[in-house]
Amino acid sequence: MPRVVEWLSSVQPDVLCMQETKLADEAFPFAALEALGYECAADGDGRYNGVAILSRVGLEQVARGFVGEPGNPGRERRSIAATCGGLRVWSVYVPNGRELQSSHYLYKLAWLKALRDAAGQELAGPAPLALCGDFNVAPSDADVWDPAAFAGLTHVTPEERHAVAELLALGLTDVQPRALKGQPFTYSVRALGRLTSPQEFEQLVVRQSNGATVRLKDIANVQLGAEDYDTEVNFSGQTAVFIGVWALPNANSLDVIKKVRVEMASLEKELPEQIKGVIAYDGTAYINSAINEKSWSSGFQ
Repeated sequence: MPRVVEWLSSVQPDVLCMQETKLADEAFPFAALEALGYECAADGDGRYNGVAILSRVGLEQVARGFVGEPGNPGRERRSIAATCGGLRVWSVYVPNGRELQSSHYLYKLAWLKALRDAAGQELAGPAPLALCGDFNVAPSDADVWDPAAFAGLTHVTPEERHAVAELLALGLTDVQPRALKGQPFTYSVRALGRLTSPQEFEQLVVRQSNGATVRLKDIANVQLGAEDYDTEVNFSGQTAVFIGVWALPNANSLDVIKKVRVEMASLEKELPEQIKGVIAYDGTAYINSAINEKSWSSGFQ
């Protein structure tokens, strides 16, 4: 709650919709929020759900739940509505669905259908409607960080996406997220240490708070990349990756190239079939040529 108070003091929204409060009504911090100038309406039983609406432009006609809302088996605290400054505001927390083969998934679809019916009735009223909340559905693949990671899971099924589309078909407009949750972006991480694999980078700690640890793997898809992307290489008319090997001043160049060839042969076994390793330039070629020429000359003197 301190973070909520801090955010409200900084941003000062007219209306705030909250979901998954996990607070029973008697434990909700009405006094602290009212001290900031907000009227509050909450609906919670202390379990994993719970919803609330905060408003500093008025809070009237509060309704907890909606007509036709299915239970699991009884009514869960997942929806609350109020009129705020002439606007009808709903705060909803759509069921998660858990797994595709579970009864919770069917409950989620039934809940979304009932929400559509109730929202349609609300839209027929005199006040404009803002339907806000956590819908637990990604409307498109662009709304998940890695579509492949969600294959066979809830939140991305055609049935769930259709249910959200049915809400929009009522005449509602989907408010797109700001840049904070916009297009995925790439962030380069360089670590001082012997980190050599994506799995090792995934264990990097991003944040620790109140005993909870957030690691890089929790918020990102980690892939090893090149240190520098400013160079473009083509070999025999095809895009290639260049790896330069320079011998130290005190090294034997012939020994170096032998070891490079051994390493190249080993690496090729791990490369996909369509990728081949080639030593495009061998600076020791002239040394071998000179040695061979000297040997030939020496053999016929």
